[in-house]
Parts: sequence; C-alpha cells; structure tokens
Amino acid sequence: MFKKLRDFFVFYRNYIGIGDKTKEDMTRFYIANTGGLTASTVAVSVYLSGFAIFVGAGDTLSSIISSMNVYSFLPMFLSPLIFERLSRRRSVICLMQIIGYILLCGLVLIPLFAKGAVAGFILLFVTVIGIILYGMVTAGTNVWVMEIVPLEHRGEYFAKREILDKIITCIVVFTLGLVLDFFNRGYAGFLIIYSLCFVFALVQYYQLRKITDVEYKLAEEKTKFSDLITIPLRSKTFRNLTFYIAVFFFIAWLCYSFRNIFMLKYIEISYMLYSVLFSFRMIVQGLVSPLWGRMGIKKGWYAVFIGCLVCFSLEYISWSFVTKNAIWMLFVSHAFSGIANSGLVLSTLNLRFNSMPSMQKSVYEGFYNMFVGLGCILGPLVGNLLRVNMPVFSGDIFPDSQIRLVFIVSFIANSLLILYLYLNKKKYNDIAVSK
Repeated sequence: MFKKLRDFFVFYRNYIGIGDKTKEDMTRFYIANTGGLTASTVAVSVYLSGFAIFVGAGDTLSSIISSMNVYSFLPMFLSPLIFERLSRRRSVICLMQIIGYILLCGLVLIPLFAKGAVAGFILLFVTVIGIILYGMVTAGTNVWVMEIVPLEHRGEYFAKREILDKIITCIVVFTLGLVLDFFNRGYAGFLIIYSLCFVFALVQYYQLRKITDVEYKLAEEKTKFSDLITIPLRSKTFRNLTFYIAVFFFIAWLCYSFRNIFMLKYIEISYMLYSVLFSFRMIVQGLVSPLWGRMGIKKGWYAVFIGCLVCFSLEYISWSFVTKNAIWMLFVSHAFSGIANSGLVLSTLNLRFNSMPSMQKSVYEGFYNMFVGLGCILGPLVGNLLRVNMPVFSGDIFPDSQIRLVFIVSFIANSLLILYLYLNKKKYNDIAVSK
C-alpha cells in the first residue's frame, strides 16, 4: 500500500525522462505546499473569523477579517520589484515565509493584551502584515515550482498535489474542530490551533530550504514600478483573461465574506459540524480534481474555467436555502464549492502561465494577483453595502434575508458572466491547449 502511494505522489516510477533531483524537488514541493497550505488555511481561512468573534470584533470587522486570506493577492503585485532583481530566490522566499507565519500564528497572543474592538483592529493590523509577506512568498513560490515541474506533467502533478493537500488539511481541520469544541470555543483551543499551524509552517520552511535554488535569467534592464503594469497590459490574451477572472472573484466575494459568520452566528452550528463541512468540501475537492485535470487536457483549461463557474452559481443559490431546519443544505453548498474550487485552481494556474512569455513571469504573476486581489477586496466591501441596504423580511419564511439576498445577487451576476464567457469561448480555446 505504501509503495503504491509513494509511486502515485512521489513520481519515483511514474515518468520517464525526469531526473532524480527533479523528482526529489517535486516531492519536496508536495510536502512544502501541504504544510504551508494547511497552516494558512487553518490560521487564516478557517478559524480567523471565529477567533475575531472570540476577541469581540463586530460583524463588519469580523467579515473583513474573515476575508483576509484573499488580500494575499495584492502583495504579489510588488513582489517582482524584489524577485526580478534576484537570479536566486530561495533564501529570500524562506526568510519571508517564516516571518510571515510568526505574525499569522502569533496573533493568538492578542487576547492576552486586548479584547473587543481594540483587539479586533490589532488582529486586523497583524494579519495584514502577515498576509503581505505570505502573498509575496506565494508569488515567488508559484514561479519557482513552475520552473521545476516539466510542462508536460503539470496537469497531473497539480491535480495530485490537490488531492494530498485536501486530505491532510481536512484531517487537521476536523481534528481541530473537535479540540475547539472540547474547550468550549475558549482560548486554550485557539492556542492549540495556532501552535500547530506554526509547526506546519516549519515543515514548509524546512522543505523549501532543500529544494534546488533555480537560477533565473533576468531581463537586461531592472524592473521598474511602471513595468509592473505596462508589461502585462501589452499581452491582450493575458490581460483579458486576468480581467475575467478578477470579475469572477469580485462576484464570489460579494457573498463569500459572510459564509462563516452566517453559519456560526446566524445558523449557530457547532465547530464540530463546521469542521465536518470543511473536511467534506476538501474531500470533494481532492476527489474531483483529477477529473478536471483530464478535462483540461482534452477540452482546454478555458472550458474547465467555465465549468467551474457553473458549479459556483449552484453553490451561491444553494446558500440562500440554508436554514436551521435545513442544515443538510450546507452539505449541498459545500459539495458544489468543492467541485468548483478543485477545477478553479487548475484552470486559472494553467491559463495564466500558458499565456505568459518565458521571461519576467514574476511581473505577470504579480499583475494577475494584484488585479484579482482588487476584485477580492472590493467584493466584500460592495457585498456589505448590499447587505445593509437589502430589505428585511419578518417571520420564518425568509430569515436573515439580507445575507441570503446577497447570495442571490452573486448567483445572478455569476450566471451572466458564464453566458458572456461561453459566447466568447473561441477567442481563448487556442491558448488553453497551446504551448
């Protein structure tokens, strides 16, 4: 059994023509990504909103803090100013990674000094700094792994990486949900959670230090601030794809920033159920990922992107039907979310790197993540404006109507985007399967 698992994930026998050192690097990237993704998912995506509620932050501040993981897109815009001046980047990436996680995991100490709105603002500030470093590290690592993994094996490699990531992450999240419930959502539970996150961060740090420090060919002229915008804008295909993906993320985050608050505060589910739902979504995401990978090879990554958006629309509309008497609908929404997100990761990664030139990839990656990050930031802000101005219905027919109506708005807007992308699919099918 272990041998089969090793051959499946570790690439010892899967492919011909890959050197032993490349196989080792690919394996270490598996482990490093799993450690870092688990740490960031648990510390920022899963339990940060619950921690914000614990320290006494209000609904608006908690919703902003709960969406902080998407703010990691913005720092990637400035990362080329660092990375495009470095022919070797491993040491800088590792240093920024460990400092970022010291901040993101050290935020658990905030309640020892402050509570309420003050603690909420301190939490926001610390998270922002940690996210800046995390975002820059992610930008550098994305280009790094693309230099290591051969082009012809990327689809299967990243699909398998998704499976491993989701298995480990869902096990950890489920276990920590039980821990948090055991300690009655108290401080001891959060202390254990963030301490474990730092252990996973150390695993990532160790593995990154062992991976080949690729020597990059730099442009003759140093990258200027203006180049971060002008260079990517010259590529029409890359520019348009980035715009459409950013619009999608804006639509998604109109409602996504309210999901955790909706479940924990309004539906009042337990952290155990919260962890079960998260684990369920991760399992679905991992299982479906290879199917999207095969579809990308046969039909193109643009087709995968459109298919994912259809699943996202189904997720948004299903959230509007969740009530205390229909908890089972949470499993429906999380199933659609898992299916959609598994293909989204693969499609957006392949689409943007397939449309990039061979040099200055950090500039294109930074521009992409900055533009997408703007959509992720504006989404929660506009979503909150929509929520507070939505009508309130009395009675049990449509409880918590303001949040539910925002989910419906996201469903309608996303469906219109799908229609537009489908009608213009001929423009992008060529680059989806090229190179």
